[in-house]
Parts: sequence; C-alpha cells; structure tokens
Amino acid sequence: MKVGTDGVLLGAWTAQNSIPTHVLDVGTGSGLIALMMAQRFPSAYIKGIDIHEASIDDAKFNVKNFPFNHQIEMEIADFVNFKSDIKFDMIVSNPPYFSTALLSKEEDKNRVRHQGHLNMQNFIQNAVHNLSPKGAIALILPAKEMLETIEIAQNYGLIPHRICDIKSYENQQVIRKMVEFSRNSFNPIIYETLVIYQSERVYTDEYKELTKEFYLNF
Repeated sequence: MKVGTDGVLLGAWTAQNSIPTHVLDVGTGSGLIALMMAQRFPSAYIKGIDIHEASIDDAKFNVKNFPFNHQIEMEIADFVNFKSDIKFDMIVSNPPYFSTALLSKEEDKNRVRHQGHLNMQNFIQNAVHNLSPKGAIALILPAKEMLETIEIAQNYGLIPHRICDIKSYENQQVIRKMVEFSRNSFNPIIYETLVIYQSERVYTDEYKELTKEFYLNF
C-alpha cells in the first residue's frame, strides 16, 4: 500500500498538546507514522508493529535510511496478542476500517483495508492493556466507523478529548475523523475541522501548516 493522506494527517496531528516518551504504532505498514513521530519527538522511543512480515521488512528498510533511526524499533507482531513490558503513553494507528464492504482478491489489500482478525473491539481492548495510566490513543477512521469506535472506547473507560473532522473540500461531507482518547476527562472536548483542498490538487493553507514539516514542496 502506498503512503496515503490518512497516515500523513494522523502522524502530523497526533499529540499536539503533549510530548510522548513511548509511542506504539499499530499496523505500521511502511513505517510512515512511526517515522513521523520520531521526527516530531526525537527523545521518544518509537515501536512499530505489523502482522505482515513484508511490511515490517519495508519499514526496517525505511528506518535504516532515516536520520532518526536510533529511537525506532520494528517488530512482526499480532496486536490481538501483543503484550509489552513497556506501557505506552501514545498508541497511534491508521487501522483497517471496512467491516462490510466486498473483499478484494488481493489478500494484502484486505489486511490493510478491512476489519477481520483485528476489529475495533479487540483493538481497543488490547490498547487499554498496553496504555500507561495517563496515556492516549489516536486513531483515524471514516465518520461512521469512528462513531462506533467512540462507543466501544467508552465501555473501556476511554473518553475522546480531541476530535477533528476531515473534509476533502469545504462544501463536502466529513470523510474521516481523527480522535484522541484517554482515561482522563477533558472539559471541554477540543473540536476541530480540517479541509484538505481549496481546489483540485491545491492544498488549503491549514493542511500545509499542519503537514509542512513532512513535505519537500511546502
């Protein structure tokens, strides 16, 4: 799977109001979000995991060629069974989200795009187990799936404290939501809206401002 806007947005938006020291990127794929977090937080320990061996091979290659590689570790792991001695203060993921759509004939695309073995119920359950007491979980999902995930998270004592609605264009509907959850109550919840394009292939100033540290042409 190619680097996508969802991953870039989440890597840039996550932990705007904190400085995490131990970060877990679940379903790291090519390592995009893990690399972005390492660039933003050069003193943090970053761990990326993925069930797909070829993805971890790609991620390790990218880490090797990355200037902040001393702080990143990549591991083949199934998050459903993942246990760590470290409790992470930030767990971040751009997870599979299609639960009812038709499956592709390509197994790797199904793994990345579709909930199956790792659905949001068991994702949240295990994320809570690996989260530090004051830690946060950051996710990006389509609007419907995110609303369902918020309900699941609340059953495990997790409360959304930042919510960002993402639109492709100003006059269009919300296509994605980014949410940060924690066990601590924040009052009021921070609500944000981000519009990606001002016209075809032309990014908005707010998108450029959020992601400028990660694009060579901004």
